[in-house]
Amino acid sequence: MSKLIKQVFCVFWIPCFFLACGYNFAGMGKIPGGVKTICVTMLKNNTNETGLERTITNSIVNEFTRNGVPMTKDPARADGILTGSVASVYTETIARSSANTSSERRVYVRLDMKLMNGKGKVLWARTGLEDSEAYQAGVDEDRQKKKAINDLVKRLSRTFYQRLTDDF
Repeated sequence: MSKLIKQVFCVFWIPCFFLACGYNFAGMGKIPGGVKTICVTMLKNNTNETGLERTITNSIVNEFTRNGVPMTKDPARADGILTGSVASVYTETIARSSANTSSERRVYVRLDMKLMNGKGKVLWARTGLEDSEAYQAGVDEDRQKKKAINDLVKRLSRTFYQRLTDDF
C-alpha cells in the first residue's frame, strides 16, 4: 500500500506543485506587449566583422521560428518589430604557448536589442547582451574563430529569446 501511495504522489502531486508555483521552462514565456506576430529587421553592424549582422539576424529568426512564433517580413503586418545592433566584437588571448605566441583566444560578441510595437513604442530593450567562445589560435585560426562565432551566436540567440520572453 505504501508503494502505491508514493506512486500516486509522484504522478499527481509533484506536477501540481510545479503548476501551482508558476514554474515554467525557459523560453516558454510570452513576448512583451501581447505581441503575436513579429518582424525581425536586419541588425546594424557596428563592428569590422563582415557579415556578422546577417549571421546573427538569421540565428534570431531561427530561434523565433523554432519556438513557433509567427514571423513576417512586412513591419506593417507585425505586432512587434525587433531591431538591434551588433555593438562589439573583440578577442583576447587566454592561453600562450610562449611569451609572444597565443595558443588559445576567446571571441566576445555584444548585442543591443529593442522590441517595439507598430506605433514605435518600446516594449522591451536590453543593451550589452554578451556571450563568448574560446578557440585554438595558430593553425587555421580564421576557420577556428568563425566556428567559435557561429557557436556563440546560436547560444546568444537562445539567451536573447529567453530574456525577451521571460524578462529575466
